[in-house]
Amino acid sequence: MEKHYVYFDEQYERNAERIIFVDGVCPDALTEVDLELSHWLPNNTPIQYKKDTSTEICFSFLDKAVKHHYGQVTSNHFDTDGLLAAFTLMNPTLAFEHRELLEKVSHMGDFGAWQKREFSVFYDAGNVFASDDSFSFSELRMAVGVAGIWMSPMGLLSVSYSNPFNDKFGDEIEKFQFNFGTQF
Repeated sequence: MEKHYVYFDEQYERNAERIIFVDGVCPDALTEVDLELSHWLPNNTPIQYKKDTSTEICFSFLDKAVKHHYGQVTSNHFDTDGLLAAFTLMNPTLAFEHRELLEKVSHMGDFGAWQKREFSVFYDAGNVFASDDSFSFSELRMAVGVAGIWMSPMGLLSVSYSNPFNDKFGDEIEKFQFNFGTQF
């Protein structure tokens, strides 16, 4: 069965008979045939799949599920754990090849979510690949850092400092960033 990812927000449109909701809570949005795979509290994740992160929960689900017929994966925010959880369900073969790494990275995942805090610590990973065939975890660039935000009289002010730990020759490094306003 083909699966699709759809972001869960006020414009959310149900496009499948059965959906899996990952890494968050969505009171009253799920039907009795849907499945919630989340570590957020309170959640309705079945006890046999419970783990520390939503990514680990999704692996547990795939480990135990003989046949699952869910046509849509959804979540209501973006952070590392949520993206890895959705990735695991959408690309299980590739995810299982890199399970140990994905599970380790997922433990750092809730730091990157927008929580309206004044200070945060973050871990970030990413890269741009020409196609799915050229994807390689060894080519991901990673960094850790600290960030602060302040709602100033002129708008949102954000400052961050990061330190890459697997940069390669030729990468453009921006350790310090300073922004006014929001970014999309």
